[in-house]
Amino acid sequence: MLTQDKILKFKSTFKNNSLIESKSLIAGCLGDPTCLKILYVLAREKEVCPSDLTEILNISMPAVSHQLGKLRQIGIVSTKRMGKTICYALAKGEEAKLVKKLIKNI
Repeated sequence: MLTQDKILKFKSTFKNNSLIESKSLIAGCLGDPTCLKILYVLAREKEVCPSDLTEILNISMPAVSHQLGKLRQIGIVSTKRMGKTICYALAKGEEAKLVKKLIKNI
């Protein structure tokens, strides 16, 4: 059984839910097969454009764009414009590094 001090410590940790919520978004992406496939490709290639992903994954451009938007919003991927095309890569942040380590083991 937990002591009252430990219970209070956990409660104070969960008062600021932003950290846990951001980590749960990452976990949610890892639990989504399409996101996981996109991350798998990005972990192995420096940059990938959405049209490559549609061909590799055999899914529609809107589906790829939606998933890339989610990944970008939580900071796992970054973008680079190459003419009219936007290419995607894993971001440089700690979350992306962690995801890359997890994905490389698949």
